[in-house]
Amino acid sequence: MNSHFQINSINENTDFHQLVIKNTNTNEYISILPKLGARLNAAYLKAKGKLVPVVVELLNSDFKTNNQLFNNALLFPFAGRIRKGLYNYHNHDYQLPINYAEEENACHGFLYKQEFEVISKNISTQFAEVELSYSSLKDYQGYPFGFKIEVSYRLNENGEVIISTTVENTSKVQLLFSNGWHPYYKLGKSVEDLKIEFKGLEKIELNEFNVPTGNRVRLNIDKPVAFEMENKILDDVYQLQSENDIHEIILTSKSTGLVLNHYQQAGPNKYNYLVLYTPPERNSIAIEPITSNIDSFNNKEDIIYLNPGDRWTASYGFELNKKEK
Repeated sequence: MNSHFQINSINENTDFHQLVIKNTNTNEYISILPKLGARLNAAYLKAKGKLVPVVVELLNSDFKTNNQLFNNALLFPFAGRIRKGLYNYHNHDYQLPINYAEEENACHGFLYKQEFEVISKNISTQFAEVELSYSSLKDYQGYPFGFKIEVSYRLNENGEVIISTTVENTSKVQLLFSNGWHPYYKLGKSVEDLKIEFKGLEKIELNEFNVPTGNRVRLNIDKPVAFEMENKILDDVYQLQSENDIHEIILTSKSTGLVLNHYQQAGPNKYNYLVLYTPPERNSIAIEPITSNIDSFNNKEDIIYLNPGDRWTASYGFELNKKEK
């Protein structure tokens, strides 16, 4: 087989070990950090004859802020906040660690610093892919369930990046979870130049602790949600609508014409929610696919239940200037 894809390993014996998937024909590449939660760290895709960095990269593992800690991180077994880290499941009360002290919330799960095992590297003429795995070997505080999570990163010949996640219940009891991703997308130096468009069903009202109040604003399903980012500060949650098996979010740079097509799988127990967040630096926007509402361990809105031995899988991805290919 004659393939123009490569998979290389950089800084293998350090905490900042990177797996790099590269298309040598186009020089497009993505990199993954196995020892830092198997998160995506870089994505350079070609559009208008140039390589464009489309996510914010970490330079090291010295996390000084929560924005760095969750930069492009996988979110499991819950995405977003759990109010005061408290929830009740099967008539038992559980207390998760509080990692957002200013809000008194647990946030974004446990994976962001866990070391994943590289289980396969696959190269074909059409794509290259790496698969990574992590198994819980002991109970987490407030989450006494055994699980195995696998994530695959694929770079296709057309420059599309596809990320798939599989969760297996390895415990002897039913577990509950939500799943998500926290990418920081950028199309230049500032979000002020960007506009965004997607099909929304409802906007979910949050209180001062960034958890849902129970109120929702019904959106016009005949018209996409569309707005420009200039002077907008976002930390918003939406439930999405779709006419097919994906939800698509389109991010456009007004000055350069670059278009990021972000998609997330739709359907029962898939990524039917969206969080939009602008970090204080305003150099990027988080477009976060999640499977359940915020505070899902309490409100149980689209929470996923998995019986012993069962598996769940879903995917999301992105590409640049899709219509020009």
